[in-house]
Amino acid sequence: MAKINWDITGTGGQGIIIESGSKRCELSGTKLMLWNGKSNLANCEVIVESKLYGTAGYNQGGVTLRCNAVGNNCYQFIRGYDKNCYIYKVVAGVVTQIAFVTTTFAWNTWVKTRVRIDGWQISVDEWIGGAWVQLMLIEETAHQFTTGYAGLVGTNTSVIGSILFDNVEISERL
Repeated sequence: MAKINWDITGTGGQGIIIESGSKRCELSGTKLMLWNGKSNLANCEVIVESKLYGTAGYNQGGVTLRCNAVGNNCYQFIRGYDKNCYIYKVVAGVVTQIAFVTTTFAWNTWVKTRVRIDGWQISVDEWIGGAWVQLMLIEETAHQFTTGYAGLVGTNTSVIGSILFDNVEISERL
């Protein structure tokens, strides 16, 4: 997806970094990139390769689903430098953790992840050994957001940490 396919907001930086001979999208600070192909996605999935980059302890980020245009109402899957992964619900800017799990991937390695929302189920899978392996599956009982944008989010606590993204696929699940 080209840069014109994204609405980019938030504090911090967004750029292209060359790593291992390939161009990767980099988000630092608290940056939000929403795919502008469709603003009313209900059931959808995001598949992305990501890598936490920079100084450990400051980098985290991931995927946002059913997000409003400014990112203060949404669901987020966030990967942290400490191998912890979270699902958050953000309501009027207030972040609430609704799920947590520890993964086997180190903070500075590439991870292929699939995040889906179907009805009120949110699932997260990691690509391990040539197959999808379920990391989390939750039922969001508050039924807070029914549609919105999907995209990428950096939630880094300092400019010395960032998250890299590559091979992003966003699709509607009918």
